[in-house]
Amino acid sequence: MFNLQHILYMVISFGLSGVLVFLGTKYIKTDAGHDRVIRFLAVITVLIHISTLWVDFFSNSGVAEIEDNMLIPIYPCNVIMWMLVVVSAMRRRGGVVYRILSEFTCLGGIVCGFIGIFLNANFDSNPTLADYDILKGMLSHSTMLLGCIWLLSAGIVRIRMRNVLSTVCGLLFFLLDGFIVNSLFAKYGIEECNSMYLLEPPFASMPWLTTVVMGIAGVSVAIILATVYEKLVLKKRWVDIFSLSSILGDDIIKPKDTPTVEEACTDID
Repeated sequence: MFNLQHILYMVISFGLSGVLVFLGTKYIKTDAGHDRVIRFLAVITVLIHISTLWVDFFSNSGVAEIEDNMLIPIYPCNVIMWMLVVVSAMRRRGGVVYRILSEFTCLGGIVCGFIGIFLNANFDSNPTLADYDILKGMLSHSTMLLGCIWLLSAGIVRIRMRNVLSTVCGLLFFLLDGFIVNSLFAKYGIEECNSMYLLEPPFASMPWLTTVVMGIAGVSVAIILATVYEKLVLKKRWVDIFSLSSILGDDIIKPKDTPTVEEACTDID
């Protein structure tokens, strides 16, 4: 890991993503335009993820082996990939379900994307991009990361204290998914897949990096990020930042015909 190939890939991937986000923010002025970009990135991420089926088929005389995480969302990135597809297919109705889904997809996808590029376990075991399985894993993380960042840059998701609730809901779904998948594999005598890293940590060299530790870290980062943003950028009072309405979201606390805190205040973001 972190050999010349890895470093060059990260430089190119992050650099290109930054340029595309800048151009998109500057030249795409409609919600429909941003929605089309997110849908494209969601679909291309899935296609890259399963593309080894076609590569194997044509390189092995018409025989292809399907990987378990192509059929079942085993790892966090698998879940985020499909959540990005779901969010991109939904209309922006402003409802609670859409907000929670889009917020966790955005924040969770950014974290998973960076981890999948910086600390890719497959690349660590076989550090070469000449292996298509390794390359497609890196590429799919890059497009997923770009799609999740686009949710933020397009204003679909905004950094707020209510993101913490979405993060907690998403992490609980990860635990549920991991429990169900691991149980199904055990029930049908399939080799353990360590879904959501519930059976053992993802890196043997870091046994302390358990699912619980990563979850607590994720929630902590969400709280710190939201607190800093609302205090320094939105200039909110401490009592407003940690109010029930701010934590749960105005769409949960207040009726639809009641002005929200943000609607009543000057829109400075």
